[in-house]
Amino acid sequence: MRILGIDPGVGGGLVILEERTPVAIVNFSSEQDFIDTLEEEAANKIDAAFIEKVNAFPGQGIASTWKFAQNYGFERGVVRTLKIPLYEVVPQKWQKSLGLPQVKIKTQRKAALKDAAGRFFPDIKWTLKNCDAALIALYGVNTLSNSEKSS
Repeated sequence: MRILGIDPGVGGGLVILEERTPVAIVNFSSEQDFIDTLEEEAANKIDAAFIEKVNAFPGQGIASTWKFAQNYGFERGVVRTLKIPLYEVVPQKWQKSLGLPQVKIKTQRKAALKDAAGRFFPDIKWTLKNCDAALIALYGVNTLSNSEKSS
């Protein structure tokens, strides 16, 4: 099973896990980067994609909220165009399912997520740009594995 995890945004990342092993780790910096990566990876079949369902943040400016929403919609659209089944998951749900602490301060939360990715995948040097995507993909693997077991 190949599962794609996406941390949305122009400076986000994506990770593909194959049977809980990272086989692709990409920090994308442009829309074309995202398209090229997904087209290449989709040729090897991606069973499902999980994207973090995001909202505007309190205190976030209108322009940055708009740009973030555009990126999120764009990334969803590319996944759907490639006919990859897409699941949206809120941060609280995927983080709780992996036993991660709920941390309010963004810098501390991101550091905790990077540490968690290092614990789940110790052979990889994770960055703040791709650790969320790895954990979202792991949530996806666990979710789909559990649903297959209960079927």
